Amino acid sequence: MAFKTLARVLIEKAGGLEAAAACLRGRVGRSQLANYQSPHHDQFMPVDVAIRLTEVTGDIALIEAMAERAGYRLTPIGAVEPGCAVRSVAAVAKETNEALQALADGMGDGALCGRDVARIRSEMLDIARVATEGAASLGSASLHGLPTIGGAA
Repeated sequence: MAFKTLARVLIEKAGGLEAAAACLRGRVGRSQLANYQSPHHDQFMPVDVAIRLTEVTGDIALIEAMAERAGYRLTPIGAVEPGCAVRSVAAVAKETNEALQALADGMGDGALCGRDVARIRSEMLDIARVATEGAASLGSASLHGLPTIGGAA
């Protein structure tokens, strides 16, 4: 019964039976759509019809329920698991700490020599590399306009 209700809601969001049928460009008509939402008919909305109406309305409830019924969960394309973001930020923090340690070690005698500066520079480049790689792992949508080091994101 949930599929029937979700089909009815999807059809309503598409503008009703006539508008939904028009969106489907002859794939199914008004009467067939009525059957998909009616609890008195044993026909259910096919996946291709549900996908097209989802594209039109932006309502994913029906295809989400279909996926759940099959034992799956929908995840938006480009979604990042929270653990990925945590690992990326932690890696940047680790590299930043190493740069700060290099600075503290170098300043231990009150002055920075060439070797100290080279170590600090190396640590700072590590920060840039790890930050860029981490940002890239979070998806291209978050990288608009961000320069990359060592290749495309």
